[in-house]
Amino acid sequence: NQSQADAVAALEAEGLVVNTQEKTNSTIPAGDAVKTEPTAGSTVDVGSDVVLTVSKGPKQVIVPDIVGSPKADAKTAITDAELSVGEETAVEDPAPKNTVLSQDPAADAEVDKGSAVNYTVSSGPPVAEIPGVKNPPAADAQSALEDLGLVVDTQERTNANVAAGDAIKTEPAAGSTVEVGSEVLLTISKGPKQETVPDIVGRAEADAIADLAAAKLTAGVRSEVIDETAPAGAVIDQEPDAGTVVDQGSAIDYVVSLGPPIQPRGEGGSLGNETISTQLDEVAAAAAGIRELDIGNTPYDGTSARDQEITLAERAAALHDMSALKEEEQALKRMGLLGSGDDLAGLLEDLYGQALPIAYLEDRGRQSIVESIDKFNVAQRTEAAREFGRAATLQEFGADAARVGDLSNGDKALAAVSLEQGDGTVVLLAWAGANVSSGNPAKAHAVIVPGDGAIYASMPPLLQREYSLPFLEGRLFVDRLRQSGGWGSVNDAWGRLPESTEQIMHPKLYPNERPTTIVMDDIKGTLGKGWSERWQQTMGELRTGVWLADGKPGTQDGPKAPVKLPKANAAAGWGGDRLVSLDGPDGSWAIVWQTKWDTPDDIGQFVKAANAAVADLPGAHVVLEADASSGASNPALVLLTSDEGTLAAVGEALGLTAAIGER
Repeated sequence: NQSQADAVAALEAEGLVVNTQEKTNSTIPAGDAVKTEPTAGSTVDVGSDVVLTVSKGPKQVIVPDIVGSPKADAKTAITDAELSVGEETAVEDPAPKNTVLSQDPAADAEVDKGSAVNYTVSSGPPVAEIPGVKNPPAADAQSALEDLGLVVDTQERTNANVAAGDAIKTEPAAGSTVEVGSEVLLTISKGPKQETVPDIVGRAEADAIADLAAAKLTAGVRSEVIDETAPAGAVIDQEPDAGTVVDQGSAIDYVVSLGPPIQPRGEGGSLGNETISTQLDEVAAAAAGIRELDIGNTPYDGTSARDQEITLAERAAALHDMSALKEEEQALKRMGLLGSGDDLAGLLEDLYGQALPIAYLEDRGRQSIVESIDKFNVAQRTEAAREFGRAATLQEFGADAARVGDLSNGDKALAAVSLEQGDGTVVLLAWAGANVSSGNPAKAHAVIVPGDGAIYASMPPLLQREYSLPFLEGRLFVDRLRQSGGWGSVNDAWGRLPESTEQIMHPKLYPNERPTTIVMDDIKGTLGKGWSERWQQTMGELRTGVWLADGKPGTQDGPKAPVKLPKANAAAGWGGDRLVSLDGPDGSWAIVWQTKWDTPDDIGQFVKAANAAVADLPGAHVVLEADASSGASNPALVLLTSDEGTLAAVGEALGLTAAIGER
């Protein structure tokens, strides 16, 4: 740290010969002594050479050019040049954020090693937050954006909620942060989209509402007037007129004809309730218009709930031979379709003998009304629509039109009843569509299948499906006919009744795919002495499906949808059947059930499902691909017997010993 001169003088004063050399040193000022060689404190001979190292000061380095570089690269360049990173300053600038804008010292300057290099970086261009502009006039919205230094482009779009000429939105959206000078797209409302009003005069109300919806308009104020010339339910006036151009979504007011003045239809009945009589007259007039059939005078009779239950219980006779209920019950128990303690007669009485607010008694041509009701609510008027629909068809085609005389073909009888009740249920739903508001708690679906839901739920699956099929699948059957050819096609079906529940459940099969009639020739005679025939029946696809479901409950996708039973799809290829229930000697019994199927694949599905169904039945049983009838194609035979010996005897009598032995 002494000056070079002082250090030389001190060394020479000791009689030493001094040689000097210069080296950089970052801690000792230039011109001052750094060290000696030999080092201080060493003992040497007088006259010896001593090397004195003199500081040239710190090492000099060249400052790199970092302007324009990203900040991270600039820092690397500074440290690589043996300099230190100095103070950083950030300023707004159009250059990308963190780009170096200037430096100190300047590039290429020669400075001491380790010197600090200060620099300034861009914090990015100035930014603006896009304000919300919905609903202000477009000019105000544009000015607000331009005042922020933004470049505004505009476009127009239809909008039902923002007035024409007002701003709707920006792109980027409100709240976004963008650079000053950025382009912003401002969308301006042209107002609602324009639509042309359709001509709905002369249309049925439901169709008119559908026309308005298709034109993207809404039904407005509905008015009703009595009109001698227009049928009930037809639109006779509208406002605005057809052809008028209006905003999309506009409400179109319309007037509906009530038809000619409503004529009383309950004359001669015992019902003394004028309120209900007036309600029924209105429903009858609407139902007649829906069904496109006249409804003649239909007396309204007041009755007690119990008396009506007794009367309605007789409806079971349309499907069951009441003189052979014990024989039917016995056969159904042997098949597992009824429980051992079930009383078929009592179950039918409970199921069909339920008091209803109103029931058309087809054999009397009168409406039966429970007289304890003071006024019909909307659900009860909905049920009345079905009963007037039934009245219209049964008056037109005859009270016995949907009755099959041969109840040993219960499947055909059930199909005919399904046409009748399905026809009425379509009227019910059409009436409900025009008269039951969507917010009303008494929805039409609550009365699709009439009666007490708890009573229905307590029934064996066989009786549940027998009872519900006419209302659920029957309605779908009639709907398909009406969609294909209007009510005329439905009227034609009354002259050509469906022949099987298969046709009801699969309407596309009507009328061409008819079931094969299977004749079971004198089975009791074939079996020999001591055998007697107790009951004979055609089960059909519905009852076969219930049997295959083996007591499992069904499911529904909705209150108007068909019931789906597990494994019932194995009955879908049904082509005909005949079942004979027999009693034999010494308490033995047998059921011989011959079925016919559309294809061999259908047989395989049935046999598999049938084997599962018989597995838990008492006695002995077998399912075979065999024919015990008059020659059924694609046959499958079910034999249910009291015991193995009876099964062997029945098999031998039918020539099936080998097939049974191979099972």
